[in-house]
Amino acid sequence: MQFSYIDTFKKFLFQKTTVNALKWLMVAFILWYIVWKLNEERQLGLRIYDELAFLARRQNVFWLLIPTGMVFLNWSLEAVKWQMLAQKIEKLSFRNALAGVLVGQSLAFITPQSLGDYAGRIWNIKNRQRAEAIGAVLLGRWAQSMITGMFGSLGLMFVLSRELALSKSAVIAIGASLLLFWGILVLALLNKRPGFILLLEKILGTKWVKYIEIIKAYHSAEILRIMIITCVRYLIFSLQFFIILKIFDFELHPLISMAGITWMFLMKSVLPAINIFTDLGVREMAVVYFFGYYQVDIAIIIVASVLLWILNILLPTFIGLFYVYRLKITND
Repeated sequence: MQFSYIDTFKKFLFQKTTVNALKWLMVAFILWYIVWKLNEERQLGLRIYDELAFLARRQNVFWLLIPTGMVFLNWSLEAVKWQMLAQKIEKLSFRNALAGVLVGQSLAFITPQSLGDYAGRIWNIKNRQRAEAIGAVLLGRWAQSMITGMFGSLGLMFVLSRELALSKSAVIAIGASLLLFWGILVLALLNKRPGFILLLEKILGTKWVKYIEIIKAYHSAEILRIMIITCVRYLIFSLQFFIILKIFDFELHPLISMAGITWMFLMKSVLPAINIFTDLGVREMAVVYFFGYYQVDIAIIIVASVLLWILNILLPTFIGLFYVYRLKITND
């Protein structure tokens, strides 16, 4: 009798009318959440408006088209990367891969620890074994974390040398040690995946490890290509921020600026975020901490980081809402 109730509920849950209603509710909730949080950040929004109006008067606002155009290049590369990651489960077209990425971005807006990114990409896969895509998403995140850690070592070196008053030789030694550490992790990811999965199985048990065993199916050359794409995306993100700072006439040595940018991305990766809005708070905190040591206008730094967030996070989230409604949620 109990199972008949469950079957009836499942049939109701996956009826076309119910699914459409759930998707509309999901889109409406994401939109409401964005508006509500933006309303809380009203003062920051006014400051951004003032800065953009100032740029317009100086006819510099058109330079923002460059980092804006880079947004589409960045998310296209992420779609290509997801195509490569998902191929062990299902062959995705570029369009479907991009849809999965954008749906994941929209759902990540309202979920803790970006869990929506996993859900969005997995839901867009039609294969009955799509739960195995968890391992594919996780592999992409490992690659991203390693690239972020490598470049973030530059920002970390600047912070350590400043806070601990280290000598030049000590800073070089720390930098070399950090790069060696990340190099070992990259080699382990390329060549020691079966051993790593076996270790996880002993820690977590077979019940959970079965979802990430797919990682063993990737060849080292495939993972290397994924890491190269991840590296290119990271450099595009960094260049976007650097260009925005230059548009605002931010005067600081380029090496220090790039160190601050890598520091921001490192902190964003290390510090936990409840959702994408708290991710924005982490960005603000990181750039204020790093650049506050130098004689620069901190307000410009904050505005630049928020603009980067609007371009790379908020804009794709709105685009992803279109794909959220077009999701085909099935009981497979």
